[in-house]
Amino acid sequence: MYLDYARYTELGGSVSFGAFPSLELRAESLLDEWCSGRLHSYDHNERAEIALFLIVEFLKDESGEQVTSFSNGVNSFSFAPKTRSDLYNHVMEVLPIELISLAVE
Repeated sequence: MYLDYARYTELGGSVSFGAFPSLELRAESLLDEWCSGRLHSYDHNERAEIALFLIVEFLKDESGEQVTSFSNGVNSFSFAPKTRSDLYNHVMEVLPIELISLAVE
């Protein structure tokens, strides 16, 4: 688990404690797919937490109509993805290049 419930709520998440584990697992699986399996060998960091937060927030409302915004004191993110493709693009903006580029090993 790359994002625990306490950190999720710190970032502004509103999913219930009971619903969080299954959404986080789905988010982690999706992110791992998008990162070509590199997520599990990557050192845990804030960017991975933010990416998972964004995916959990999207998955909680599959319609994607809810605006998601948060600030970590340094960076502020706000968006309303309507599709998984939109979500993918926003998540790729957050992640470091070594997780998303096939050219980097």
